[in-house]
Amino acid sequence: MMTDFLFMDEIAEFIKCQRVPRLLYKKGMCTEGYFTPYMNLSDYTSAKFLTDTEAEIPVTVRFSKVFSEYGASDTKRDAAGFFVRFFTENGRFDMLSHSIPIPDEIRNPGSIIKLIEAFRKTDAGAAPDDQAVFELAAADEAFIPFLISYFSDDTTVKSYRSIMGYSMNDYMLVNSGGETQEVSFVWRPTAGKKSISRQEAEFLAGYDSDTAMRDMADAIFAGKYPMYDLEMHFKDGESITAGRLTVNALADSCASEEIGFTPVNLVSGIKLADNEFNNFTAFAFNESARVRGGMR
Repeated sequence: MMTDFLFMDEIAEFIKCQRVPRLLYKKGMCTEGYFTPYMNLSDYTSAKFLTDTEAEIPVTVRFSKVFSEYGASDTKRDAAGFFVRFFTENGRFDMLSHSIPIPDEIRNPGSIIKLIEAFRKTDAGAAPDDQAVFELAAADEAFIPFLISYFSDDTTVKSYRSIMGYSMNDYMLVNSGGETQEVSFVWRPTAGKKSISRQEAEFLAGYDSDTAMRDMADAIFAGKYPMYDLEMHFKDGESITAGRLTVNALADSCASEEIGFTPVNLVSGIKLADNEFNNFTAFAFNESARVRGGMR
């Protein structure tokens, strides 16, 4: 009987991991590590994780393909998600980024929904990837900057160790005196950007369809921990390299599916900028997490 109960516990744990799939970012991997600021940024923000240069802030990082379904090859042209959760003494802060920036021309709910719908048709086999993007740009010139980014080297990811991360949202930094500055964030790999050629993609698609994830895992197991510098970009064009993220472990697969990143996970000293796009993404990610069974 005791063995039966243990077996039932295993089944219950297995079922717990079977969650409603994400609308986007289905294929991905979850990692862990820490973040350390390079300098005391209290002139800009009261967020403590950006002021203590001796601190190692625990983080969870999920790397994913934005539009690909489960089983898709990592070598398929696609934007990549680069989502980071900081576990600060003041609570959780989620920073959602992509390997290509979202152009200003489509930073509105209507355009984003059109983009998602176009790729949902692609996943269903209604149109090739290239055709879906070209059709969007042909119907609405606002998608032309996205088309240019999508067909750049930034969507041919060779490894998650070597991708950029452009924050999806704009933020307001608030210091202890109540002064504010609007910023966006960029993650830059210390190993440099690396893309993959068409010839390499064709080989790897048949040889190792999980190449981007496997390369990340192999590097962690070998102790060659991937690192990324965090840049703060201000509206006046100034930028500061704020700190460094080090990825040094893999998270378990169940945690990878349970975790729900959302722009509303903020800490004192950092607010979302008040605009239509931020409000839309905050609601969309919250609702997605709710439908999938809550946010971990």
